[in-house]
Amino acid sequence: MGQTSTHCVSSRKNDKEAGAKKTGVKRREMLLEIQPDLPKTHSPEIRVVESNPGDVNGRHSQRDVFLLPYANLEDLSWNNGIQFLSLLHYRARNFPSAFAHFDCDTLHFGIVAGGIRRIHAPDCSMLCFGGRETYGNVVKWGEPIGKGKDAPDGFELEWEWGEAMPLSDGLLVLETQTKLITLLLRVVSNILYDQDLNDLTTPSAPAPVLPPPEIPLAGSSFEFLSLARTNSLHAYTEPPGYSFAQLDDIAQTRYDLAVNHFIDLRTDPTYLSEQLNQYYIHRIERLANGAVPDVLVENMAVTFLLLDTYNDIAKWHVFRKILAEISEIHAQFPSLPERGARLPHAYENALQELRPLIINLQQGCNVRFPTTMAGSPPLRQYFTVNFFDNTFSRNQLSYNPRIQKIRSPPSFACCWTRMKNIFGKSLAFMTNWTCSWTIVNSTSVYLRYLERCYPTWGHIITSLKFWILTGQKFEMKVLMI
Repeated sequence: MGQTSTHCVSSRKNDKEAGAKKTGVKRREMLLEIQPDLPKTHSPEIRVVESNPGDVNGRHSQRDVFLLPYANLEDLSWNNGIQFLSLLHYRARNFPSAFAHFDCDTLHFGIVAGGIRRIHAPDCSMLCFGGRETYGNVVKWGEPIGKGKDAPDGFELEWEWGEAMPLSDGLLVLETQTKLITLLLRVVSNILYDQDLNDLTTPSAPAPVLPPPEIPLAGSSFEFLSLARTNSLHAYTEPPGYSFAQLDDIAQTRYDLAVNHFIDLRTDPTYLSEQLNQYYIHRIERLANGAVPDVLVENMAVTFLLLDTYNDIAKWHVFRKILAEISEIHAQFPSLPERGARLPHAYENALQELRPLIINLQQGCNVRFPTTMAGSPPLRQYFTVNFFDNTFSRNQLSYNPRIQKIRSPPSFACCWTRMKNIFGKSLAFMTNWTCSWTIVNSTSVYLRYLERCYPTWGHIITSLKFWILTGQKFEMKVLMI
């Protein structure tokens, strides 16, 4: 009901022009009049954690801040309220299910920080796709969705397809969306005070739909939009969506970069020296304060440079091959089934082969980011490593005690989550400071496709299989052919 009201109201009048007429001061006064407890500054959830470093109950008392951290006075009134207008535009013209996954991800920081508590609802899921008929429905894990004999159940929709989420998260998402739509309706009602908002019928001659407001760069002369800035604006822009063409472009671009990187390493001594130096200065062993022999650090830098170089080529080559197969299969089905229904067998199998690659990419970032970041020269002062042996299988990464005086361990963990939210999902979220220093090995899907694409690589693939199964290294020169 609330979403329909917002859509009708925003369709009835040019809300962009009406909202822009208010000055910055009046706009802030209006927002505070509508919701007096609206947070004043950007990222209010971070300030709550910093002001309550060890008081979890104190954070829970400010629960709404963690539910809607982007609904704050500073962001909603910034630059003549352009971010508020963009938020209103997309939330009014899209059904709430389009934002379900984004809203769920936004709640993660508050859950980890202790500001949001979830109920325990095992063995059931909430559907997070479609319209009024499906969105918000609760299904049991063993309950088929649909009338077909092979219809997927709730467990498949949540864990394999991503079309459902845990009920404990779903209830929080619905609460968040209800609060946000209520706030937007009250603001629009205040702006359009001369309209009869009880009449939800669309006017006979509605105003043309305006393009979404364009959010400019925030006080920066830099021509490119930073990744941190882009992620901070996701709450105010279009809902996230799946684009096969964009995924194919990413795979092709990354493959070209990996090949060019390999060629430059082989042909440009200066570039090779720079890359080796970058790997050397970011090695985690350098945190051991001289306890590790330089020869060991240098060997690890060379080994990981070679591993990353060849892994990237193989990984993105296989990625492109699978995407090409998916594209061919997709062309055979002009119209795929509706969401929540089982996909054609060949198409679903192709997607299942792509899934391990995506998971491996995420896991690789989760493992490598914290070690690389902790070993970087500007941040070494905050971390220490106790060196036991040259395999680093028993070594422990810990942060400097003086950070603990500023933030307690739980809130410091929250800062990691916040870093993940700011810089993107590819970064690591670390709450356990004990790390095992192991190489992220290629999955079997790489080897299967390498065997198909390059039959003459049999000796290399055999070495890779032996290395993965036994954990022993093979001579890297075999890959230099």
